[in-house]
Amino acid sequence: MEFIESEDAKKIALLRKVRLMALGTLQRARSAAIPPRWLRISRDAFKALLNPDYHKENSINEITAIIYDNKPQLVRLPYILIDGGDVDERTAAGCAILFRIIFYQRRGYFINCNEMVHRLQGFDKSADVSRNSLASELKQHDALFINEFSPILFKGWMQEGEFFEEIIADRANNLRPTIISFTKSISKIEQVTDLSCGQHIAKLSGIETLDPNPSESCLRIRVGVTA
Repeated sequence: MEFIESEDAKKIALLRKVRLMALGTLQRARSAAIPPRWLRISRDAFKALLNPDYHKENSINEITAIIYDNKPQLVRLPYILIDGGDVDERTAAGCAILFRIIFYQRRGYFINCNEMVHRLQGFDKSADVSRNSLASELKQHDALFINEFSPILFKGWMQEGEFFEEIIADRANNLRPTIISFTKSISKIEQVTDLSCGQHIAKLSGIETLDPNPSESCLRIRVGVTA
């Protein structure tokens, strides 16, 4: 009888621990500003987002396994790049990945690229403090999802590209994953050819394919049936 009671106590303690972990993950996800509709995306839902014409053979299963099972690799990938599909599919994929990193006891943050660029643009001296503060904050998150990057958001002469370059370069150097979804396809045709957004994003915007995928520094994801 004592053995049964002891086992019951262990089960109750385990259930409490699991519940506390789940509540902690949801709290961190909300703090990360993940939109409620994209807060929890199942493995099967994520797999369904991946483009089978781009991810050949068994790569859909392999990429899904990295996102949902391979903590050591996922939390140290400098860049995770997403294109294809529509805005909802790209956002869903990025939020699924961000949530999984948060699940691994990490802190993350979701920000739309247009909001980030607007906050990095400055028109007077007083704006410099807030810009530096935002740049410092975005460098420090364990994971950062920059949603819907487009070069047309950058004016160039407002220095927002320099701040953007500083942020993603610092994050890559410190092996903090940066997830970036692209409004247009990642390809040589659509590649950013000037430096108004920074050197790193110009290079990343042309990585249409990777072999192997992921490489040591980058995971490429294409969603939807067509790019």
